[in-house]
Formats: sequence, C-alpha cells, structure tokens
Amino acid sequence: MVPCLLPVKFHEDHFYLFEAYRGFIGRVVAVQVLMSTWIVIFIIKRLETVNQWT
Repeated sequence: MVPCLLPVKFHEDHFYLFEAYRGFIGRVVAVQVLMSTWIVIFIIKRLETVNQWT
C-alpha cells in the first residue's frame, strides 16, 4: 500500500462511521421524541377524563 493513500482511506472509513453513527442517533432521537409525545398525549387524556368525572 502506498503511504500517501493511508490518510484518505482513514478519512473515508471515519466518514462512513460518522454517517452510520449519525443515522443511528437520528433514529434513537426520533423514537424518544415519539415516545415522549405519546406519554404527553396519554397524560393529557387522563387529565381530561379526571376532569370529566369531577
């Protein structure tokens, strides 16, 4: 392998890793936002039903 090509290969590998990592973090954040939204909706619905009974 030619030494001058090493940094380029290293950079490409890190770029792919970064892209994969960013995609993974994006999915995790999306799931957490979705779950917290559902929890908020659930709490609001519970509060509405409690207010109806009183």
